[in-house]
Amino acid sequence: MKSPTKYRLKESPTTGGAPGSPAGTIVYEWYGHDYGAASFDSMFLGEQYMSVSREPGEGPYFTVPVRLLEEIHE
Repeated sequence: MKSPTKYRLKESPTTGGAPGSPAGTIVYEWYGHDYGAASFDSMFLGEQYMSVSREPGEGPYFTVPVRLLEEIHE
């Protein structure tokens, strides 16, 4: 199984599932079912969202705007 992509938040989100998460927080792409959360936020908030978690492969997950994610290559 592919390991989840690792990201750093470029700034603190003000919308989505984790407003107030500080800039610099490390998050991981969520591969489990998000029950339409990212799609719903994308549709109703007007920009692309992605579901992520703070630990790879472990919930809970939350949504953040894709523009706030900086991929980390290790």
